[in-house]
Amino acid sequence: MIKEDEKHENQEGEESQDGQKSERIEGMEMQKKGSKYSKTFAKIVEKITEHIDPTHAFDKGSYSEWQKKRIKYIENHYGKEWFKGKKILEVGCGFGHIGAYFSELGGDVTCSDARQEYLDVINDRHPKIKTVQADLDDTNWRLGEDWDLILHLGTVYHLGDHTIPLIQACSATKHMVLESECCDSDSPYDVIFQREDTKGIDYAYNLRGITPSAANIERVLDFCGVEYQRCDDPQLNTELHTYDWESKNSGVFYPNHRRFWFIRKKTALK
Repeated sequence: MIKEDEKHENQEGEESQDGQKSERIEGMEMQKKGSKYSKTFAKIVEKITEHIDPTHAFDKGSYSEWQKKRIKYIENHYGKEWFKGKKILEVGCGFGHIGAYFSELGGDVTCSDARQEYLDVINDRHPKIKTVQADLDDTNWRLGEDWDLILHLGTVYHLGDHTIPLIQACSATKHMVLESECCDSDSPYDVIFQREDTKGIDYAYNLRGITPSAANIERVLDFCGVEYQRCDDPQLNTELHTYDWESKNSGVFYPNHRRFWFIRKKTALK
Protein backbone atom coordinates (compact mmCIF):
# COMPACT_ATOMS: atom_id res chain seq x y z
CA MET A 1 0.00 0.00 0.00
CA ILE A 2 1.38 3.46 -0.98
CA LYS A 3 1.31 6.14 1.67
CA GLU A 4 -0.23 9.46 0.73
CA ASP A 5 3.07 11.38 0.73
CA GLU A 6 4.77 8.66 -1.35
CA LYS A 7 1.83 8.64 -3.73
CA HIS A 8 2.11 12.42 -4.07
CA GLU A 9 5.84 12.21 -4.80
CA ASN A 10 5.24 9.53 -7.44
CA GLN A 11 2.58 11.67 -9.08
CA GLU A 12 4.93 14.68 -9.12
CA GLY A 13 7.63 12.55 -10.74
CA GLU A 14 5.19 11.33 -13.38
CA GLU A 15 4.05 14.91 -14.05
CA SER A 16 7.69 16.02 -14.41
CA GLN A 17 8.37 13.25 -16.93
CA ASP A 18 5.14 14.08 -18.77
CA GLY A 19 6.23 17.73 -18.94
CA GLN A 20 9.61 16.81 -20.40
CA LYS A 21 7.94 14.42 -22.87
CA SER A 22 5.51 17.16 -23.87
CA GLU A 23 8.36 19.58 -24.62
CA ARG A 24 10.14 16.94 -26.74
CA ILE A 25 6.95 16.17 -28.66
CA GLU A 26 6.39 19.88 -29.18
CA GLY A 27 9.86 20.19 -30.69
CA MET A 28 9.11 17.30 -33.06
CA GLU A 29 5.77 18.83 -34.02
CA MET A 30 7.54 22.04 -35.08
CA GLN A 31 9.42 20.08 -37.72
CA LYS A 32 6.33 18.58 -39.39
CA LYS A 33 5.13 19.81 -42.76
CA GLY A 34 3.32 23.09 -42.70
CA SER A 35 4.94 24.13 -39.43
CA LYS A 36 5.51 27.84 -38.89
CA TYR A 37 8.93 26.92 -37.49
CA SER A 38 11.87 25.70 -39.56
CA LYS A 39 13.81 22.53 -38.80
CA THR A 40 16.82 24.64 -37.78
CA PHE A 41 14.69 26.67 -35.39
CA ALA A 42 13.20 23.52 -33.85
CA LYS A 43 16.66 21.95 -33.48
CA ILE A 44 18.06 24.97 -31.64
CA VAL A 45 15.00 25.23 -29.39
CA GLU A 46 15.34 21.56 -28.54
CA LYS A 47 19.00 22.11 -27.64
CA ILE A 48 18.45 25.14 -25.40
CA THR A 49 15.54 23.46 -23.61
CA GLU A 50 17.15 20.07 -23.05
CA HIS A 51 17.65 20.88 -19.36
CA ILE A 52 14.17 22.29 -18.75
CA ASP A 53 12.52 22.18 -15.37
CA PRO A 54 8.88 21.32 -16.22
CA THR A 55 7.80 22.37 -12.73
CA HIS A 56 8.79 26.01 -13.36
CA ALA A 57 6.51 28.31 -15.34
CA PHE A 58 9.48 29.80 -17.21
CA ASP A 59 10.01 26.42 -18.86
CA LYS A 60 6.55 25.21 -19.84
CA GLY A 61 3.10 25.81 -21.25
CA SER A 62 2.00 29.14 -22.69
CA TYR A 63 5.16 30.82 -21.39
CA SER A 64 7.25 28.46 -23.50
CA GLU A 65 5.16 29.11 -26.62
CA TRP A 66 5.34 32.86 -25.98
CA GLN A 67 9.13 32.68 -25.90
CA LYS A 68 9.25 30.80 -29.19
CA LYS A 69 6.96 33.27 -30.94
CA ARG A 70 9.02 36.26 -29.84
CA ILE A 71 12.29 34.57 -30.78
CA LYS A 72 11.02 33.76 -34.27
CA TYR A 73 9.62 37.25 -34.74
CA ILE A 74 12.96 38.83 -33.85
CA GLU A 75 14.88 36.40 -36.04
CA ASN A 76 12.61 37.13 -39.01
CA HIS A 77 13.08 40.88 -38.57
CA TYR A 78 16.88 40.89 -38.62
CA GLY A 79 17.58 37.69 -40.56
CA LYS A 80 19.29 34.63 -39.14
CA GLU A 81 22.78 35.58 -40.31
CA TRP A 82 22.62 39.05 -38.74
CA PHE A 83 23.21 37.76 -35.20
CA LYS A 84 26.58 36.13 -35.88
CA GLY A 85 29.30 38.00 -34.00
CA LYS A 86 26.91 40.61 -32.62
CA LYS A 87 27.24 41.75 -28.99
CA ILE A 88 23.84 41.07 -27.49
CA LEU A 89 22.53 41.93 -24.02
CA GLU A 90 19.30 40.46 -22.64
CA VAL A 91 18.06 42.42 -19.62
CA GLY A 92 15.54 40.99 -17.16
CA CYS A 93 16.46 37.68 -18.73
CA GLY A 94 14.84 35.15 -16.39
CA PHE A 95 16.29 31.80 -17.46
CA GLY A 96 17.77 33.35 -20.60
CA HIS A 97 15.82 31.34 -23.19
CA ILE A 98 15.80 34.14 -25.74
CA GLY A 99 19.44 35.10 -25.34
CA ALA A 100 20.42 31.43 -25.50
CA TYR A 101 18.75 31.05 -28.89
CA PHE A 102 20.69 33.95 -30.40
CA SER A 103 23.86 32.63 -28.82
CA GLU A 104 23.32 29.47 -30.86
CA LEU A 105 23.12 31.66 -33.98
CA GLY A 106 26.61 32.96 -33.19
CA GLY A 107 25.81 35.98 -31.04
CA ASP A 108 28.12 37.05 -28.23
CA VAL A 109 25.42 37.05 -25.56
CA THR A 110 25.35 38.46 -22.04
CA CYS A 111 22.31 37.89 -19.83
CA SER A 112 21.45 40.21 -16.96
CA ASP A 113 18.88 39.94 -14.19
CA ALA A 114 18.45 41.28 -10.68
CA ARG A 115 18.04 37.75 -9.34
CA GLN A 116 21.28 35.80 -9.02
CA GLU A 117 19.37 32.53 -8.73
CA TYR A 118 18.15 32.98 -12.33
CA LEU A 119 21.68 33.69 -13.52
CA ASP A 120 22.88 30.55 -11.74
CA VAL A 121 20.45 28.55 -13.88
CA ILE A 122 21.86 30.16 -17.02
CA ASN A 123 25.45 29.51 -15.93
CA ASP A 124 24.57 25.86 -15.47
CA ARG A 125 22.58 25.42 -18.69
CA HIS A 126 24.51 27.71 -21.05
CA PRO A 127 28.17 28.02 -19.95
CA LYS A 128 29.23 30.13 -22.94
CA ILE A 129 26.76 32.90 -22.07
CA LYS A 130 28.14 35.61 -19.80
CA THR A 131 25.95 36.78 -16.91
CA VAL A 132 25.83 40.03 -14.94
CA GLN A 133 23.65 40.70 -11.93
CA ALA A 134 22.09 44.15 -12.25
CA ASP A 135 18.97 45.87 -10.98
CA LEU A 136 17.57 48.24 -13.63
CA ASP A 137 15.88 50.25 -10.87
CA ASP A 138 19.42 51.24 -9.88
CA THR A 139 20.01 54.29 -12.07
CA ASN A 140 23.76 53.63 -12.09
CA TRP A 141 23.91 51.79 -15.44
CA ARG A 142 26.80 49.32 -15.37
CA LEU A 143 26.08 47.07 -18.30
CA GLY A 144 28.38 48.64 -20.88
CA GLU A 145 27.86 51.08 -23.74
CA ASP A 146 28.72 49.28 -26.98
CA TRP A 147 26.00 46.69 -27.58
CA ASP A 148 24.80 45.81 -31.06
CA LEU A 149 21.44 44.68 -29.68
CA ILE A 150 19.65 44.90 -26.34
CA LEU A 151 16.72 42.56 -25.75
CA HIS A 152 14.45 44.51 -23.38
CA LEU A 153 11.48 42.13 -23.19
CA GLY A 154 8.87 42.12 -20.45
CA THR A 155 11.00 44.25 -18.12
CA VAL A 156 9.60 47.79 -18.22
CA TYR A 157 6.49 46.98 -16.19
CA HIS A 158 8.57 45.43 -13.41
CA LEU A 159 10.41 48.71 -12.75
CA GLY A 160 9.60 51.50 -10.32
CA ASP A 161 10.12 53.97 -13.17
CA HIS A 162 10.96 53.24 -16.80
CA THR A 163 12.22 56.58 -18.05
CA ILE A 164 15.87 56.54 -16.95
CA PRO A 165 16.41 52.80 -17.65
CA LEU A 166 15.06 53.23 -21.20
CA ILE A 167 17.20 56.30 -21.85
CA GLN A 168 20.25 54.42 -20.58
CA ALA A 169 19.47 51.39 -22.73
CA CYS A 170 18.92 53.50 -25.86
CA SER A 171 22.28 55.21 -25.36
CA ALA A 172 24.08 51.89 -24.86
CA THR A 173 23.08 50.05 -28.06
CA LYS A 174 22.70 50.36 -31.81
CA HIS A 175 19.52 48.26 -31.86
CA MET A 176 16.94 47.31 -29.25
CA VAL A 177 13.88 45.08 -29.14
CA LEU A 178 11.43 46.43 -26.56
CA GLU A 179 8.26 44.79 -25.31
CA SER A 180 6.00 45.71 -22.42
CA GLU A 181 2.53 45.52 -20.97
CA CYS A 182 0.82 48.85 -21.62
CA CYS A 183 -2.28 50.56 -20.30
CA ASP A 184 -5.09 51.50 -22.66
CA SER A 185 -4.38 55.18 -23.12
CA ASP A 186 -3.31 57.47 -25.96
CA SER A 187 -1.78 59.99 -23.58
CA PRO A 188 2.03 60.26 -23.64
CA TYR A 189 1.97 60.95 -19.89
CA ASP A 190 -0.22 58.13 -18.59
CA VAL A 191 1.32 55.48 -16.36
CA ILE A 192 -0.25 53.25 -13.72
CA PHE A 193 1.81 52.48 -10.61
CA GLN A 194 1.23 49.39 -8.50
CA ARG A 195 2.74 47.12 -5.89
CA GLU A 196 3.40 43.68 -7.32
CA ASP A 197 2.18 40.40 -5.86
CA THR A 198 5.02 38.14 -4.75
CA LYS A 199 3.02 35.10 -5.82
CA GLY A 200 3.78 35.76 -9.48
CA ILE A 201 6.55 33.85 -11.26
CA ASP A 202 8.41 36.97 -12.31
CA TYR A 203 7.27 39.76 -10.01
CA ALA A 204 9.30 42.95 -9.69
CA TYR A 205 12.56 42.58 -7.81
CA ASN A 206 11.75 45.68 -5.74
CA LEU A 207 8.00 44.89 -5.60
CA ARG A 208 7.18 48.10 -7.50
CA GLY A 209 5.67 47.94 -10.96
CA ILE A 210 4.28 50.29 -13.59
CA THR A 211 2.12 50.08 -16.68
CA PRO A 212 2.84 53.00 -19.01
CA SER A 213 0.87 53.77 -22.13
CA ALA A 214 2.53 52.94 -25.43
CA ALA A 215 2.50 56.68 -26.14
CA ASN A 216 4.40 57.25 -22.89
CA ILE A 217 7.10 54.80 -23.94
CA GLU A 218 7.30 56.40 -27.38
CA ARG A 219 7.68 59.83 -25.78
CA VAL A 220 10.84 58.51 -24.10
CA LEU A 221 12.05 56.99 -27.38
CA ASP A 222 11.45 60.32 -29.14
CA PHE A 223 13.50 62.05 -26.44
CA CYS A 224 16.32 59.60 -27.16
CA GLY A 225 16.24 60.48 -30.85
CA VAL A 226 15.95 56.88 -32.03
CA GLU A 227 13.96 55.37 -34.87
CA TYR A 228 11.34 52.79 -33.95
CA GLN A 229 8.71 50.54 -35.45
CA ARG A 230 5.80 49.36 -33.33
CA CYS A 231 4.40 45.97 -34.23
CA ASP A 232 0.80 45.38 -33.15
CA ASP A 233 0.97 41.99 -34.80
CA PRO A 234 -1.35 39.03 -34.07
CA GLN A 235 1.55 36.70 -34.93
CA LEU A 236 2.90 37.50 -31.46
CA ASN A 237 -0.35 36.59 -29.68
CA THR A 238 -0.65 33.55 -27.46
CA GLU A 239 -3.50 32.24 -25.35
CA LEU A 240 -2.49 34.68 -22.60
CA HIS A 241 -0.70 37.50 -24.43
CA THR A 242 -2.29 39.99 -26.84
CA TYR A 243 -0.39 42.48 -29.02
CA ASP A 244 -3.00 43.56 -31.59
CA TRP A 245 -5.56 44.92 -29.15
CA GLU A 246 -7.48 48.01 -30.19
CA SER A 247 -6.88 51.10 -28.08
CA LYS A 248 -10.07 52.61 -26.67
CA ASN A 249 -8.28 55.23 -24.58
CA SER A 250 -10.00 53.99 -21.42
CA GLY A 251 -7.04 54.64 -19.12
CA VAL A 252 -7.39 51.07 -17.83
CA PHE A 253 -4.78 48.32 -17.64
CA TYR A 254 -5.85 44.95 -19.01
CA PRO A 255 -3.46 42.14 -17.98
CA ASN A 256 -1.18 40.90 -20.75
CA HIS A 257 -2.14 43.62 -23.22
CA ARG A 258 1.27 44.30 -24.72
CA ARG A 259 3.13 46.36 -27.30
CA PHE A 260 6.30 45.47 -29.20
CA TRP A 261 8.94 47.70 -30.83
CA PHE A 262 12.05 47.40 -32.97
CA ILE A 263 14.34 50.33 -32.20
CA ARG A 264 17.62 51.57 -33.66
CA LYS A 265 19.89 54.56 -33.49
CA LYS A 266 19.59 56.74 -36.56
CA THR A 267 23.29 56.22 -37.22
CA ALA A 268 23.04 52.41 -37.06
CA LEU A 269 22.96 50.31 -40.19
CA LYS A 270 20.65 47.31 -40.18
